[in-house]
Amino acid sequence: MGHAVGLGEISTYSALNQPLNAQIEMVSTSPDEVGGITVKLAPESVFEQVGITRSPVLNHLRFKPAVVNGTPVIKVSSDRPIQEPFVNFIVEVSWPKG
Repeated sequence: MGHAVGLGEISTYSALNQPLNAQIEMVSTSPDEVGGITVKLAPESVFEQVGITRSPVLNHLRFKPAVVNGTPVIKVSSDRPIQEPFVNFIVEVSWPKG
C-alpha cells in the first residue's frame, strides 16, 4: 500500500530579518504516521525541472515533522535570520519504505 501526503497552507510566525519559524499543515496524514515521516529540501534537479531558482538561503532551512494541537505539520526553521521577503522552496516528504 502506498502512502500519500498532501501539504496545506504554510503559516509563518517570524518576521523579516529573524530566523524562520513556520509550519506547513500535512493533510491526508494521521498524527500516528508523523513519527515515520522524513522531510528534506528537494535536490537542485527538482528545482530546475519546475523552473524555480534554488536560493542559497535554502541551505539554512530545517524541516521537522511534528504534531501540533493534534494536527500533523512540518515545522520549518532556519539557523540564521532570513533577509529575503519571499522564499520559494520545494520539500520531499517520504516514509521509511518509500
